[in-house]
Amino acid sequence: MQPACGGKERFREHSPALVARALPRELAAAMPPTLLLHGTADGTVPHGASEQMLGALQAWGVGEAELVLLRGVGHADLMLEWMLGNDPEGALGYICAFCNRHLRGTVAAVVGAAEAAPAAPLRLHSSRL
Repeated sequence: MQPACGGKERFREHSPALVARALPRELAAAMPPTLLLHGTADGTVPHGASEQMLGALQAWGVGEAELVLLRGVGHADLMLEWMLGNDPEGALGYICAFCNRHLRGTVAAVVGAAEAAPAAPLRLHSSRL
């Protein structure tokens, strides 16, 4: 298995904060609302990286960006705990509240359109099948 981003010594050159700082302003303004979740016990990626990302997004004019630091949560803890039916530090509540604030009308419109659409049989068209 290869280390992500080439390992810790190359992390800075692959940092999402650098990507955010390099965004042209018109793209930054068009970005959707962004929620960052990061555990304070993450030994793989320090939570300061998400703080830098948030700062970069805000500095470049991303409309909505929010960071939630989850006390005592490690790098893969959320995924592992969710698979076990647990919710460390109420992370799902943060996600649901964020989605409710930003997607309430969008989700209703998508669900309504899907319910109104006539059911069509699934057909696969490919010369490779």
